[in-house]
Amino acid sequence: MQLQSILEKNIQALRKYDTFLAAELENFNSTSLHYEIYQSDDPANINYIDKRNYKPLYNKPIEEISTKMQEFQKYINHPILFFFGLGNGVFYKLLESFEKLERIVIYEPDIQIIYMTLSFLDFSKEIEEKKLVLIYTQNYNFIDAMNILQDWQFRFYLKTYDLFVHTPFYNQFSSELFKINDLNIRAIKQIVISHGNDANDSLIGIKHSFYNIPEMIQNYRYAELKEQRLSDTAVVVSTGPSLTKQLPHLKKISKYVTIISVDASLPILEKAGIKPDIVCVLERVELTSEFFLNTSETFMKDIHFVIASLVHEKTLQAIKGKKIITMRPFPYNRYLELPEFGFAGVGMSAANLAFEVAYHMGHKQTILIGQDLAYGKGVSHASGHVLGEDEVKQKETDDYITAYGGNRQIRSSRWWIIFKNTFEGDIATAKNSMTTINATEGGARIEGALEIPFVEATKNLKQKKSAISLTYPKKEEVMSYYSHAIQKLQDAVSFGETKKKEFEDLFLKVAEVWDQLVFLNKTNQLHNINFDKLLKISDEIDELKEIFNDQKFQSIFFDILQPFLISYELELAQVQVRPTNTQIEKQAKIIDWIMKHKEWLFSVAGTIDSELYVIKDAIKHLEKKFQNTKTSS
Repeated sequence: MQLQSILEKNIQALRKYDTFLAAELENFNSTSLHYEIYQSDDPANINYIDKRNYKPLYNKPIEEISTKMQEFQKYINHPILFFFGLGNGVFYKLLESFEKLERIVIYEPDIQIIYMTLSFLDFSKEIEEKKLVLIYTQNYNFIDAMNILQDWQFRFYLKTYDLFVHTPFYNQFSSELFKINDLNIRAIKQIVISHGNDANDSLIGIKHSFYNIPEMIQNYRYAELKEQRLSDTAVVVSTGPSLTKQLPHLKKISKYVTIISVDASLPILEKAGIKPDIVCVLERVELTSEFFLNTSETFMKDIHFVIASLVHEKTLQAIKGKKIITMRPFPYNRYLELPEFGFAGVGMSAANLAFEVAYHMGHKQTILIGQDLAYGKGVSHASGHVLGEDEVKQKETDDYITAYGGNRQIRSSRWWIIFKNTFEGDIATAKNSMTTINATEGGARIEGALEIPFVEATKNLKQKKSAISLTYPKKEEVMSYYSHAIQKLQDAVSFGETKKKEFEDLFLKVAEVWDQLVFLNKTNQLHNINFDKLLKISDEIDELKEIFNDQKFQSIFFDILQPFLISYELELAQVQVRPTNTQIEKQAKIIDWIMKHKEWLFSVAGTIDSELYVIKDAIKHLEKKFQNTKTSS
């Protein structure tokens, strides 16, 4: 029986996570290597010399790697580290001695170095367990950066992010290095901003979502809409300044394309005499209702509205068309286990939701219009926008991004950049089954979308679109949905009360220690600190924090806790990774760690209590509606 080579074992492990890189290595022609490989009797003494310019990977491999290990002792408490350059791989094998290091992310710009190193060193176990994530930079994009950096296990260490260059040899790949770093920084900004900074916003969304369950389960189901096939081409209509010039052509082709509009575009489309097939509604604020109060009931009557379940009740009341209330893919919505009504709304704008709907409905191509995502000649929105053409005011702090066409820079707001990032991620996800065309002809460039003028992009339309045909749930189905939702929420309350008490009890212990430390400090008795007791409390904190890995806890409480956790845990992470080389440093670190958790424990317990109050109120509302539905004809 022939034994597997080291390279084959590594490729097999890679295939699970990166089929493209695995295929590249399988098909690699070793005769094309432009490196000389040098290895002495010591297996760690491996060097590569680039035959094209005679540059060595290392000058003295063993000495340089030994020095690097000494330098990295200060990172011994980091759970994740990022490197540019794989090198001969020996350094990363040695890093396995760092017990707290759970993941090493390595970006390598040269496929030949990957091939050589994976032929020498067996990383198959590390790759399979995701302790080592190897990325060929040619394949790296924004969605990859998001996937790596938003991993629940490591997202709280984003403030400790740094990209270390393996050796000076890699300075020749500076453009690749800057590209990788820029993508990662973009992803970190997106992650931090998208988690929000106010638990109250999340609480409002949770309150609306649970309160709107009766309206959701009695209307059309999103799962049924996804099975509709109206046409091959969808047009997503947004409200950027460029929309106005596109309206005449949109009206001309309206019988041939599925028109999916954002809520703000609806009054504009009515004035232009264009009826959309679907209108997407995402925002939780009451102000969103203005778009429907400024649209006639007659016009809305036959339109299907895809509405996120977290919208304000006045928005639901103002919509007079056919409602499909769907849940955004937040953990608390998934916890309800009502998949017929979800999930859509990964992004943070109605336009992102509209793109998702177009994709879910199986369109072969989706055309974006009015998707400027940038300021245009002093205005932010199209003519006729209900909230004003200059609703978003340009600021000095606004960033410059690449403009449509790619030949200049243009100003964009922080939130528009977030929306653009979401589009680019969604386009990358959809590209194998749907082509995306940006026919905005203005504003910002959206990477991954083809830039084609609107008229040209729609010149071959021939077949008229079909109509949407959906059915309401039967009464017995509605009753079953009610019973299921009530039971799930009651279970959430019972579970949450138990967990809240655990946080409250530990808070009281920490508060007692806090008072003792304050007293010892004031009376100059710090030498009397009981560090054995502090260590025990610290262990209890670490043990309790394991609850954040519990799937049920995450499902119910993560959305409301994440704004607080992201901001607070980013600070705690800087304490956690701090090196402790002396006894004094260890003692100072444990005191700091416990003291910072006093407010943390209090805030977590209080936040859980706030959501439990909302859930209890929602249960009362649901039970009342349930009884009314049971007694109705």
